[in-house]
Amino acid sequence: MSTSPLPASTPIDPATLAQIWASRIPPSVSLPQIKHRLALLSHWTSSTITPGFRILEIGCGQGDTTAVLAALVGSKGHVTALDPAEPNYGSPLTLGEAQGMLLASDVGGGGVVKFVRADAEGYVQTHQHERFDVVILVKSAWYFATREAVVSTLRTVARVSSRVCVAEYALASQDSRGMAHLLASMAQGALYAAWKEVGGDEEGFLAGSNLRVLLSPEQFKDVAAEAGLRLVCERVVESSAEEELQDGGWDAYMVVKDKGFLEKMGMLEEKAGGQRAWGTVVRSLRDAAVQEVLRLAVDGDTEAQKLTSGLRRVRTMDVWVAEFEIDE
Repeated sequence: MSTSPLPASTPIDPATLAQIWASRIPPSVSLPQIKHRLALLSHWTSSTITPGFRILEIGCGQGDTTAVLAALVGSKGHVTALDPAEPNYGSPLTLGEAQGMLLASDVGGGGVVKFVRADAEGYVQTHQHERFDVVILVKSAWYFATREAVVSTLRTVARVSSRVCVAEYALASQDSRGMAHLLASMAQGALYAAWKEVGGDEEGFLAGSNLRVLLSPEQFKDVAAEAGLRLVCERVVESSAEEELQDGGWDAYMVVKDKGFLEKMGMLEEKAGGQRAWGTVVRSLRDAAVQEVLRLAVDGDTEAQKLTSGLRRVRTMDVWVAEFEIDE
């Protein structure tokens, strides 16, 4: 396990990047996100991202990773950041609001960053003349609808770049306080799989969470191999050591305390009818996540306080970081 930061010579100040959204998001929330992404990117080889590079980012969301990539490539580089979500999606800032702030900043302005509402396959098919030094997926692989969609996307982007870098949750946590995050994520993935298994559509079902296909590192390596990519290097980064990072608590809250998850479980059980096996698995995973959260509660809390107290102490699970190239 490792959490080593970027080399001291890297001229990037995380606090400066966090200021991009400071008018709407307090640095106590955005700064840990920027530091986390800087740490993840530092674990790829030193030649992966350098000034002047052209980068294709898949699943950019509000643009936390995009900002770091833009700072790394500098004014002579370029980041094309893709996300198919609607501009009004997201909280506390929508994608449109957050991306607009980055484009208006010194880091993302001047043509360094281009946001495109599209998936990677659709974009590449209409921009086949473009070439990129590297394709980046940071915590976006789990949002694909199917395993096959990931394979197809990797095959497609291999036409515009010979290198693909991935950072995704490792489904592991060296710190036991990250287990609630792990179990909550598995509960969300199982709920989505169960809903699709009984023939449910996605409209309205994914509100609040679009986590879908939980590929483990081993499964992602199989997917990459199917797409014609060869593993260059991999490592696991211990996110739980970054105590200010709130992702684990957010994901755990969505499963153990948000009424929306319970409503979706009800929808699943109603649609499944007598096919209760999937519903049982989902409920068991949620129950396990709840117990992990309660285990973290502070001694002396009342029963009503324990979930809230435990959620504050949930840590983010570890992240798997890997680099691939075309297998020629």
